[in-house]
Amino acid sequence: MSCVGILDIEFEPDGPQRDVLTRVELKDQHNEVFYDKLTFLYLQMPNFTKGETEVVTYFDKWLYFLKNLATLEDLPAILREEHFEHGFHLAETANFSPGERLSYQRSLMVYWDVKNVIDTAREEGREAGRKQAREESREQGREQGRELERTLIRQQLLARGIDPSVIEGILGRKASD
Repeated sequence: MSCVGILDIEFEPDGPQRDVLTRVELKDQHNEVFYDKLTFLYLQMPNFTKGETEVVTYFDKWLYFLKNLATLEDLPAILREEHFEHGFHLAETANFSPGERLSYQRSLMVYWDVKNVIDTAREEGREAGRKQAREESREQGREQGRELERTLIRQQLLARGIDPSVIEGILGRKASD
């Protein structure tokens, strides 16, 4: 289990190390990790000084996002990813007044209702299309089977020397087909 603290202070502002991430573990009297499943992670945000053009790693992106979220009007290109867009949206809606929040929730309910109706209609349409295609395919297969059967019968009757006009009368088609 990890505990993450996002700090707007530095542990040692005048110290030689200006790390952004400080990892703290509990140790016993022998200076050994007491319990390796418990870690404290502290993000010292004043120590993160990279600008938008200097952000390289995913960790940098998260630090940039957290440090600048309150002042961002829109997400910069480097943060155009699903997680950051979702977080930005949550931050925007967190500042809604009670009336705005209620209005937003109602609009979401309408949106999801309409989306569900459309999705259901689309799925029902697909299923009806698949069912019709299966039925048409079966009928086409039956017709091909009947045609093959007539052709085989016609060939056998012709091979036995039966008059083509008689075969035509029986099968309803020209015997030479």
